[in-house]
Amino acid sequence: MLEEARIELTVEDYWKQYAYESYRDAKLDWEADMVDLAEQQRGGFNRD
Repeated sequence: MLEEARIELTVEDYWKQYAYESYRDAKLDWEADMVDLAEQQRGGFNRD
């Protein structure tokens, strides 16, 4: 039963998932930076 429940991930799948998550995180960081920049340009408050 335990053997059937085990999830195996190939090295190739791991790196695809890692690359996707890294891209997603970088995109979210960039979007947050753009929001901050827009706020600064409008004279608004900055989250930092």
